[in-house]
Amino acid sequence: MSMQAAFEKVVSRLELEAANVGFRGGDLQTRFFAGAVLLALVVMVFPPTDVSPAAMRIATLAAAMFGTVFLMTGLVFAQRTHYAGIVLTAVPLMIKWLAQGQLSWVAVILGALTIGGISINVATRRCGVNRALRISSV
Repeated sequence: MSMQAAFEKVVSRLELEAANVGFRGGDLQTRFFAGAVLLALVVMVFPPTDVSPAAMRIATLAAAMFGTVFLMTGLVFAQRTHYAGIVLTAVPLMIKWLAQGQLSWVAVILGALTIGGISINVATRRCGVNRALRISSV
């Protein structure tokens, strides 16, 4: 397969995949919120900041509570906040667990990768989780 044919195949595949992240149901707004909350947690976990374990525990539990609320609004009230709910429930607890085990740099990398994934979803308006759940908020 030539390089031109491979490029055309990729372009045609991207054109067929429709955007599924938008403003309807609060999907885009909750993704921005999830990114901001995770950024705050990453700054708190960053080793030179030296945040107390009690403050980190409170911030982590608050973020996980927001995630639970977003997940419940997605499931009960048929909003499109599933993605932010899943991310804000699982990732802050993993960050806290890693930071508690003296693996702060791994927690920072996990947070940065998750924030990067959220940023890509917002920039491209496409999300694999939305596609798997057959959700479109456009």
